[in-house]
Amino acid sequence: MSDDDRNIDYDQIAKDQEFARAFAAGETQLTYDDTAPIPELPPAGAPVMVVRPIRLPFDADQAIQDIAARRGMSVSALLRDWILADLEADQVISQEDPAVVLRGLQAGLGRVIDNLTAQQRQHRNAA
Repeated sequence: MSDDDRNIDYDQIAKDQEFARAFAAGETQLTYDDTAPIPELPPAGAPVMVVRPIRLPFDADQAIQDIAARRGMSVSALLRDWILADLEADQVISQEDPAVVLRGLQAGLGRVIDNLTAQQRQHRNAA
């Protein structure tokens, strides 16, 4: 499931189930379009992305969704940015490149600020 399909379209699910029933009963069939364009493959050497499902506490997931929404990005993009920033920070510590260390610290401070902002919002909403 992608980050952007949290709104479940029950009408579409019902239509899909009806189509599956009709297909299984032989009442409808699939047609193929041999003229449809074939998607291009990515160029050689293009970065390969992998999917890693993770389990998060519900509250953490909600906070991450809020942060991503405020930043105008998907949850996947936000988590990817955080992970890559942490990996970069770990590599920098071993290389001791000050500019990279500062970028890693900046990413970490961004997370701290986001967490503090979320906590402040929770306190306001509770009051």
